[in-house]
Parts: sequence; structure tokens; C-alpha cells
Amino acid sequence: MRHESVGATECQIWWAAASDTRRTSLSACGAANQALAGAYAVSHLRAAASVVFGAYWLSGKHRRTGSIGIVGAGIIARNIIDMFIADDWHIASVVVHDLDGIAAQAMATHVARRGGMVASTLDDALICDVVVFATTARAPYVVPPQQFHHVHQIVLNVSLRDQAPEIILQCTNIVNDVDHCLKVSTSPHLAEERVGHRDFIHGTLAELILGEVMLRSDRLRIFSPFAVGILDLAVGLDIFDQASARKLVREMPGFLPRPHADRPQPDVLTDKIRLATKPSPIRQPEPLTG
Repeated sequence: MRHESVGATECQIWWAAASDTRRTSLSACGAANQALAGAYAVSHLRAAASVVFGAYWLSGKHRRTGSIGIVGAGIIARNIIDMFIADDWHIASVVVHDLDGIAAQAMATHVARRGGMVASTLDDALICDVVVFATTARAPYVVPPQQFHHVHQIVLNVSLRDQAPEIILQCTNIVNDVDHCLKVSTSPHLAEERVGHRDFIHGTLAELILGEVMLRSDRLRIFSPFAVGILDLAVGLDIFDQASARKLVREMPGFLPRPHADRPQPDVLTDKIRLATKPSPIRQPEPLTG
């Protein structure tokens, strides 16, 4: 992504961290050294950024596509398409498929300036240059003879259970974490159970970025980004650090609950908490009391 970090002044995120101490000391004694009160937003936006970042690398580091097909028109898909736009992708059209026609139309309206339209059938979405799966499917429904349409397509397998194992085995597969992705009956996991090995996993996104794996030009490319919660913490920590550097913090004495505050702590610890928050035209929360 072009934006390497999330600016504290650009997020409606509250951070709290113990002041006058090292994070490692807090963690070592079992204290909560930071508390994130915007985890829902961080998780969804971080996931969307990860997906778009994967698309950038699977496309050969280009930000241009003729069409994006969206399968599943919920909040995750909306965040993903918004992230494509925020990352300055040039998109000719967006085709939306959802079993809920109202949701599909709402998404198409949301991206009307990008040529948004509702797909008549699932196949209308599957022929797009980039296909985003963000459904709640519990079992594969894209099964042979239904297929994608050409080897230059990129499939962003966000919901992880949409494609049959036969399709996974025919494609170049990039994941964010192999062990994490190949479990709980995801499509890659079902493919592993089918063949008894993981050789069909071409590599991880990190390996692709580092040049340790090369993409085949004769196979469709699938990116399967299983959610990794530690990445949400990393984003939150970056927000807090930026807010601290910009002096967007205020101390909050007595933040820790009394049983914890009464527990013996290293001398460097205090129970004072700093809260980083964006100056915003919206109403700010009332100050917390001890």
C-alpha cells in the first residue's frame, strides 16, 4: 500500500497505555499495557488493506484492473472496495453478486462512480479480472464445471470457503500464513485433505514480496488471507505511537481496576493511563473517572 502506516489524526481510534514505563515490563507482570476501544474498525480496515496489498503484489505491482467482481456484498466487501479506491486503483467497472438483492444493489450504488452494477448471475462476477469473495459460506459452492475464465484473473479468497478443492489445486496459491490458512475446513484445507500434501501452496505473501517465490504466468492466482489477530495489534500499536509522537495524549489516573492496581508491581509502573484520541468535530466522550 502507498500509505505505510495509519495516522493517528486519520482514525477514530482511542488508545490507552500505561505511562512512564516500558511495555515489556507491563506485559511481563500480566498488566494490560494498552487497551484498544476501536478494534472492530481496526480489524476490518486492516483486513481490507491486507487484501488490497495482496492484489497489488499478485498483479505484478500494478494498480489497474478492468473489472472487479464482488461476491458477497457485506461490510467486509465494502471496506475492501473502499480500500481499492483509497489506494488509487484504476477500476473500469465493479460487478456485485449477492443472494440478497437489496444488499447487492446497495453495494452497486455505493460504487456507482466506478461503474457499479448488479450481476445477473454468479458467473457475471466470476469473469471479472479481480474476484473478491467475502461471503458467509460454510462449504464450497463454486464447483466444476463452474470455473473462473482465464489464467490472468486474481482471486481474493477472503471468506476462504467458496471454491471447491479441485479449483484450488489448479491454481497458484499464495497465503498469508500456511498453517493458519490450512485448517477449519477452508478451501485450501479441503484441498490438502484431498491430496494429502501442501505442495499446491506456492508460497506466502511475505515470500513473494521478498522475491523468494515467483508467480506462474500460466495459472490463475488465488490469495487466501486468513485473519491473523496479531496484525490488528500491530496496527493499533502504530496508531498509539504516532499519537504519542504528535502529543495527542492525555493522562487518565486510576484506569486500571483496583485488584490489579493493588498487585505488587515493578517500581517503574504506575496506574496512570494515557489516552490518544483524534481531535474531531464529533462529540468527544466524557472524561473517565477512577
